Amino acid sequence: MVTASVDRGHFPDADLARQGGVDPSVRLLEGEDPGGIEDARQWLRVYTALVDLKRRRLDRVTNDDMDDHEGMAQKRTARLRHASNQLQGVRDRLEFWYGRMQQLQAIDLERDTRTLTHRGRDTLLTNREYQLLEFLMRSPGLPFTSSQLLVQAWHRSDLSTEQVRLYVGQLRKKLRASGVPCEVVNQPRRGYSLVFQVPAGA
Repeated sequence: MVTASVDRGHFPDADLARQGGVDPSVRLLEGEDPGGIEDARQWLRVYTALVDLKRRRLDRVTNDDMDDHEGMAQKRTARLRHASNQLQGVRDRLEFWYGRMQQLQAIDLERDTRTLTHRGRDTLLTNREYQLLEFLMRSPGLPFTSSQLLVQAWHRSDLSTEQVRLYVGQLRKKLRASGVPCEVVNQPRRGYSLVFQVPAGA
């Protein structure tokens, strides 16, 4: 079983970290090379699959019908904590690689002007579009339901799910027009997430 976590110790090669634009507080695992887009794509695929695997395992532990006597309750709590920690560790790795892909693809968000910049090309976003994109970029690859986006991205529970679809559609058009290699996808029964496009065979 492959396990991974973000180590907040020192990056093994500070010079490489600075050259690659990588946060030197993040220790990469053996075989992880922050210098190239192809490596970033590979690790995005790996950690996306691992997040799904760890989430399913946590769901199984959560729904496990163990006896409620004291010994079994303690074991269940320990298993839940372990599964939750593993999931968070893999999510941290996925977030790191999404951030690295964002750097490599020269994607930048400017809060004051609500501008998305990609390879020198600026795209002006509305306030709702900017809030949505910024929120999804802070939690890359993770799905959020319409209700979650209303509260967590916009802090407006009074808006409707139809408005969520409208803003998502508008943002998708602007992302395509700007040439940014990422898109907002809708995962059935799970919600919307921001994913980088990975060409076939990459």
